[in-house]
This record gives sequence, C-alpha cells and structure tokens, in this order.
Amino acid sequence: MITLSEAVIADFESHFKENERQDIRIYIAPAENTSRLELMLDNAQEEDMTYEVSGYRFCFHKDLMKKCGAVTIDLSDMGFVVEPSIPFVKRTLSCNSQCGSCSSSCKK
Repeated sequence: MITLSEAVIADFESHFKENERQDIRIYIAPAENTSRLELMLDNAQEEDMTYEVSGYRFCFHKDLMKKCGAVTIDLSDMGFVVEPSIPFVKRTLSCNSQCGSCSSSCKK
C-alpha cells in the first residue's frame, strides 16, 4: 500500500535519531489546479487506516485511502513527493471573458 524510496528511509532515520518517533500522517492538501498528498507528524485516529513500512507507522483516513489507492513516497530537492496510484482529478479555472483575465479575482 505504501512504498518508500531509500532516500526517504535515510531521511526518516536521520530525523527520528534525534526526535521521538511518531506516526506519519498522509493527508490531502489543496494545490493550484488539483490536490496533492502531503506528510505530517500526527497520531492515528479511530477513522484512520495504519500501515507499518520499514519500521515507520503511517496513517491516513479510510476514505482518502480509497480515493488514492497505493502511495509512493520519494524525496526531491523540494521535499517529500507523495504520489497516489490513482491520480487526483485536475480542476479547471472558469474564466469571465468580460474581465480579460482568468484569475479568480476578476473585478468588473
């Protein structure tokens, strides 16, 4: 269900060497034209599914698990990259052609 890259495991080992080990929550965060998955330290709740991978316990809401399927976690220069096996639907911005801009803050 959850796959970790070697870089992620090394980063976790480094972090938790100096900090108390906690559950790692996978959650959905809004993005510009879609949603994305993110990580944060948290405690599992009753409505969560939990998975232990490489000695680390991950939790995420049951409904989110159904929506995203399996998850792959990698590390980039910008931080963690959490990819669902079922991609999220991209949103399109509606444009008011009278204002000449496709920004959501159009003013007449």
